[in-house]
Amino acid sequence: MENFFEETAFIIHAGLTGILFIAYKECKNIFNNLNKIQTFEVGSKLVSALDASSAGSLEYAAISGKVEPISEAIISSQGNQAVVKFLFSVGHFRNRLFSATWGASENLLYSTSTFVPFGLRSPGGFLHRSPLAIIDDPTTADLTNVLTTVGSQFVESENMSMLGHFMNILAGKQKLGTETTEKILPVGSILTAIGRVTRLPDGTTHISHPQHPSGHLPFILTTMSIDDIKATYKVQLRSFGVALLLVGSIAGFFAMRIFCKWVFCFCVKKIRRDIVKKRNPNGIAGLHDSQICITCLSNPREVLFVPCGHICTCVDCWAKLQDYRCPVCRDYIIYGYPAFIP
Repeated sequence: MENFFEETAFIIHAGLTGILFIAYKECKNIFNNLNKIQTFEVGSKLVSALDASSAGSLEYAAISGKVEPISEAIISSQGNQAVVKFLFSVGHFRNRLFSATWGASENLLYSTSTFVPFGLRSPGGFLHRSPLAIIDDPTTADLTNVLTTVGSQFVESENMSMLGHFMNILAGKQKLGTETTEKILPVGSILTAIGRVTRLPDGTTHISHPQHPSGHLPFILTTMSIDDIKATYKVQLRSFGVALLLVGSIAGFFAMRIFCKWVFCFCVKKIRRDIVKKRNPNGIAGLHDSQICITCLSNPREVLFVPCGHICTCVDCWAKLQDYRCPVCRDYIIYGYPAFIP
């Protein structure tokens, strides 16, 4: 238990180091694949690249085009045509904090999403042999950066009675109102899809979640350029690297402290064994009071304490010191050496 703090800190930081290493490795893998990714617009160049591929597919490529629904589009509350619609309802609250102060908070009450099949068409409108690159299962992609907010409405809470206000004060939480936000992926917006591109026997082109042999790669739908995406992952990679170095250094520090304490205890035990072996079998017979351990009064003084320099206890009493302080001057004991008073 004497190393409980160091061991606990080491286990925590070692676990964090492992998690950060996995995240750093995955981010580096994504960044390296983005650096060598092929980029196409939906058009003849994409068709040629698929023709040149022996498997009729591109394992990881970036395809840009104009969003177009395959079936009937979704109509938003504002009359916009879309292929994806999210509806969020967020409750705004006032919470009691420390010292009787109040602060604001938000809680997601519910969210709904609606998708229709869609694809990417050439911005020019016509694509030889492959008029549309169909997006397979867009729910597996991150759509946060591609959604456009088309409506937001805040409804204040109804006036409450005095009893209701009193109960809210006791509970430490008061609802201010509800905000409903509508976000869509509009028809006609320019989108870049990064994933696996496959041409099926019927001639249709599909973009789906990648199944790359080098490891997990994300399925990305974004309005950002490839250079901006690379810059984003470069910042993430640098952040993971700095965090990994920092947390790993802390884990190494605690590991070194545990190792040094183990070496110290090993050396101390060896010194104690050596002193016991050389101990006079006659005990304290014939010894002066200045040569007898001041703690147990049954063994000779055998240990020189560093840094105070006192020789006042036997090796057995040295082992029983709970706070590692010299019994004479109460100074901390850093080390002990065998010593005999003539």
